[in-house]
Amino acid sequence: MRAQKRQQQAKEKREKEKKQTLERLLKKQENRRGGKDKGPRQQIPRLRYVSNQKGLSVSIPEGFNFPFEPQITKEVPKEQFCGVPDCENIKKYSCSKTGVPLCSLDCYKTNKALHPEKFTMTTPVS
Repeated sequence: MRAQKRQQQAKEKREKEKKQTLERLLKKQENRRGGKDKGPRQQIPRLRYVSNQKGLSVSIPEGFNFPFEPQITKEVPKEQFCGVPDCENIKKYSCSKTGVPLCSLDCYKTNKALHPEKFTMTTPVS
Protein backbone atom coordinates (compact mmCIF):
# COMPACT_ATOMS: atom_id res chain seq x y z
CA MET A 1 0.00 0.00 0.00
CA ARG A 2 2.78 2.47 0.94
CA ALA A 3 4.83 1.51 -2.10
CA GLN A 4 1.89 2.23 -4.41
CA LYS A 5 1.36 5.61 -2.75
CA ARG A 6 5.06 6.50 -3.18
CA GLN A 7 4.93 5.43 -6.82
CA GLN A 8 1.80 7.54 -7.37
CA GLN A 9 3.45 10.57 -5.71
CA ALA A 10 6.62 10.10 -7.79
CA LYS A 11 4.52 9.87 -10.97
CA GLU A 12 2.60 13.04 -10.06
CA LYS A 13 5.88 14.84 -9.33
CA ARG A 14 7.33 13.82 -12.72
CA GLU A 15 4.16 15.01 -14.48
CA LYS A 16 4.29 18.32 -12.61
CA GLU A 17 7.98 18.83 -13.49
CA LYS A 18 7.24 17.99 -17.15
CA LYS A 19 4.45 20.55 -17.22
CA GLN A 20 6.66 23.24 -15.64
CA THR A 21 9.46 22.50 -18.11
CA LEU A 22 7.08 22.81 -21.06
CA GLU A 23 5.69 26.09 -19.75
CA ARG A 24 9.20 27.47 -19.21
CA LEU A 25 10.33 26.48 -22.73
CA LEU A 26 7.20 27.90 -24.34
CA LYS A 27 7.65 31.15 -22.41
CA LYS A 28 11.24 31.47 -23.69
CA GLN A 29 10.10 30.97 -27.28
CA GLU A 30 7.40 33.59 -26.84
CA ASN A 31 9.94 36.09 -25.52
CA ARG A 32 12.27 35.46 -28.47
CA ARG A 33 9.49 36.19 -30.93
CA GLY A 34 8.72 39.46 -29.22
CA GLY A 35 5.73 38.41 -27.20
CA LYS A 36 2.26 39.35 -28.32
CA ASP A 37 1.43 40.90 -31.67
CA LYS A 38 2.29 44.59 -31.48
CA GLY A 39 -0.23 45.73 -34.08
CA PRO A 40 0.30 48.33 -36.82
CA ARG A 41 3.05 50.94 -36.55
CA GLN A 42 2.12 54.49 -35.73
CA GLN A 43 1.80 56.65 -38.80
CA ILE A 44 4.35 59.37 -38.12
CA PRO A 45 5.62 61.43 -41.05
CA ARG A 46 9.20 60.34 -41.65
CA LEU A 47 11.99 61.82 -43.71
CA ARG A 48 13.90 59.15 -45.61
CA TYR A 49 17.49 59.58 -46.77
CA VAL A 50 19.04 56.88 -48.96
CA SER A 51 22.65 56.82 -50.11
CA ASN A 52 23.71 53.84 -52.22
CA GLN A 53 25.51 52.96 -55.46
CA LYS A 54 22.67 54.35 -57.56
CA GLY A 55 22.97 57.75 -55.89
CA LEU A 56 21.32 59.83 -53.20
CA SER A 57 17.62 60.29 -52.62
CA VAL A 58 15.60 62.15 -50.05
CA SER A 59 11.90 61.40 -49.58
CA ILE A 60 9.87 64.02 -47.77
CA PRO A 61 6.28 63.50 -46.60
CA GLU A 62 3.52 65.71 -47.97
CA GLY A 63 2.93 68.93 -46.07
CA PHE A 64 6.60 69.63 -45.33
CA ASN A 65 8.26 72.63 -46.93
CA PHE A 66 11.39 71.93 -48.91
CA PRO A 67 14.04 73.25 -48.77
CA PHE A 68 13.97 73.37 -45.01
CA GLU A 69 14.44 76.64 -43.16
CA PRO A 70 18.09 77.18 -42.27
CA GLN A 71 18.90 76.84 -38.62
CA ILE A 72 21.39 78.88 -36.67
CA THR A 73 24.50 76.89 -35.89
CA LYS A 74 25.90 77.03 -32.40
CA GLU A 75 29.50 78.02 -31.99
CA VAL A 76 31.73 75.34 -30.59
CA PRO A 77 33.13 76.61 -27.28
CA LYS A 78 36.85 77.25 -27.33
CA GLU A 79 38.99 74.95 -25.24
CA GLN A 80 39.63 76.44 -21.85
CA PHE A 81 42.97 75.92 -20.22
CA CYS A 82 43.88 75.51 -16.57
CA GLY A 83 43.90 78.86 -14.73
CA VAL A 84 46.88 78.01 -12.51
CA PRO A 85 50.09 79.84 -13.55
CA ASP A 86 52.61 77.71 -15.51
CA CYS A 87 50.00 75.00 -16.29
CA GLU A 88 49.00 74.52 -19.93
CA ASN A 89 46.63 71.54 -19.57
CA ILE A 90 43.02 71.60 -20.74
CA LYS A 91 40.39 72.44 -18.11
CA LYS A 92 38.51 69.48 -16.61
CA TYR A 93 37.07 71.10 -13.49
CA SER A 94 36.17 74.47 -12.03
CA CYS A 95 36.94 75.52 -8.47
CA SER A 96 33.68 75.94 -6.56
CA LYS A 97 35.15 78.71 -4.38
CA THR A 98 37.07 80.81 -6.90
CA GLY A 99 35.58 79.75 -10.25
CA VAL A 100 39.09 79.21 -11.66
CA PRO A 101 39.32 76.50 -14.35
CA LEU A 102 41.48 73.58 -13.14
CA CYS A 103 42.91 70.38 -14.61
CA SER A 104 43.90 68.26 -11.62
CA LEU A 105 44.00 67.88 -7.86
CA ASP A 106 47.53 69.30 -7.80
CA CYS A 107 46.31 72.45 -9.54
CA TYR A 108 43.39 72.64 -7.09
CA LYS A 109 45.85 72.60 -4.19
CA THR A 110 47.98 75.28 -5.90
CA ASN A 111 44.85 77.39 -6.49
CA LYS A 112 43.88 76.94 -2.84
CA ALA A 113 47.32 78.21 -1.79
CA LEU A 114 47.01 81.21 -4.14
CA HIS A 115 43.58 82.22 -2.76
CA PRO A 116 43.62 81.40 0.97
CA GLU A 117 41.04 84.10 1.77
CA LYS A 118 38.33 82.26 -0.17
CA PHE A 119 39.03 78.94 1.54
CA THR A 120 39.01 80.07 5.18
CA MET A 121 35.97 79.00 7.09
CA THR A 122 34.46 81.46 9.50
CA THR A 123 32.50 80.06 12.41
CA PRO A 124 29.69 82.19 13.85
CA VAL A 125 30.34 83.58 17.31
CA SER A 126 27.67 82.60 19.81
